[in-house]
Amino acid sequence: MGVVPILRGDAASLPAPAGDEARLVRRAREGDPAAIEALYLAHVDRVHRFAFSRLHDDAEARDVAQDVFVSALHGLPGLRADDRFGPWLMRIAHVTILGRWRRTGRGPRLVALDDDPEVPDGGTDPASHDDVARDVQRRLDGAAIGAALGRLTDLQQQVVTLRFIAELSVADTAAAVGCTQDAVKKLQRRGLASLRMWLEREAEG
Repeated sequence: MGVVPILRGDAASLPAPAGDEARLVRRAREGDPAAIEALYLAHVDRVHRFAFSRLHDDAEARDVAQDVFVSALHGLPGLRADDRFGPWLMRIAHVTILGRWRRTGRGPRLVALDDDPEVPDGGTDPASHDDVARDVQRRLDGAAIGAALGRLTDLQQQVVTLRFIAELSVADTAAAVGCTQDAVKKLQRRGLASLRMWLEREAEG
């Protein structure tokens, strides 16, 4: 099946040529090292960013990224839709992190903001949600955004990171967390509203 390249400190995702990813997946399934490396380079940064958003530890996130690609290579024969490699890979990342938490007895610190009267039910301008999502992606490695994500419930953290760090669709996020698409939309609204509140508090000092 080939060897997963070592994650470099300066690794950055390089998108596969348009319409070419399914062909790369087929070649990787046959053990083509060049195809394996191309898929790795196309997705490793996103996998690492997602893992870091959940673990808040760069070394551990790098370990998870390696584990995810090893699992993906072993699981390629079972991938039915070759053009769905990206979402499938991010679901593996999600499951890998949950499995690591189960084995170590660790996990996110839960703060039940669903019952916090200061947190709105997401009834804000959708444009403001877009601004918050961009802030999450831009400031992922900052202490402020890490602290803000830690204020969300576990499900809100999962949905926000899967939607805006892993960049999964609502349908793929629902499949990953095991809930309905309507539930994902509600969790996304509440999570972004909470993030917006905490980021504004941080900005005010």
